[in-house]
Amino acid sequence: MTKELVKTRSQVKKRKPTYKRTQHNQFAKFKNDVKWRRPKGMGNKERRNRKGHIGTLRVGYGSPSEIRGANKDGLFEVLVHRVEDLSAIDSKTQIGVISATVGGRKKVEILKEAQAKKVALANVKDVAETLKSLEKAPKTEAKAKEAKK
Repeated sequence: MTKELVKTRSQVKKRKPTYKRTQHNQFAKFKNDVKWRRPKGMGNKERRNRKGHIGTLRVGYGSPSEIRGANKDGLFEVLVHRVEDLSAIDSKTQIGVISATVGGRKKVEILKEAQAKKVALANVKDVAETLKSLEKAPKTEAKAKEAKK
């Protein structure tokens, strides 16, 4: 079911036009900031939907509501700050994302628990390799401190 919805969403996104801001081609300040802003002028041709002008946003290009907010694989991302957050993740419909504010020690605990519960993590490619590199790092720092003394 979700694979079909992901496919449908990608088809809808391909058809969706790129809506650009009014007069984006006339002003240098809009060159790198072409995001959509609603035309509000009284005589604005775009607002009045005149022929030959850029179209305004319309309903109909949204992705299916069941998959809206999901990643490209059709899984909903759940932010993980603590080890306890992993127990709330349903591995069939959700995927964990370790928060950027989590430190090394707690990250090791989260990775071990995720490996035990077989929970996928979006921002970790290989759990075993990441665990190995994280557990090795503090030892090398301790050796470096001892060498300085």
